[in-house]
Amino acid sequence: MPIKRPALTRGPGRSHSITNKPDCSITDALLMARRMSMIPETIKTRDRRVSCDGSGDVPAALGHPKVYLEIDEKGYVECGYCDRRFILIGGPADGKKTK
Repeated sequence: MPIKRPALTRGPGRSHSITNKPDCSITDALLMARRMSMIPETIKTRDRRVSCDGSGDVPAALGHPKVYLEIDEKGYVECGYCDRRFILIGGPADGKKTK
């Protein structure tokens, strides 16, 4: 049996297939998609070893498996799952140098 996909519809009381929210125009859906693909979250830390589970704005259950990362000589490391960037305070990637 073929899978039925929702039609791309607009109008009062109808759902948009991208957002599944009533009364969502295509423009709203495109703006939401643009916001989701913007610059990943950046976290400054004093520790060279960090962990990431994808939580933050979302509950931990909606994140990703917990991973442990180590900041190298570049002064930062990015999570392979969520692209969150961890920057070592005072390191080469930190915009403000601290002593």
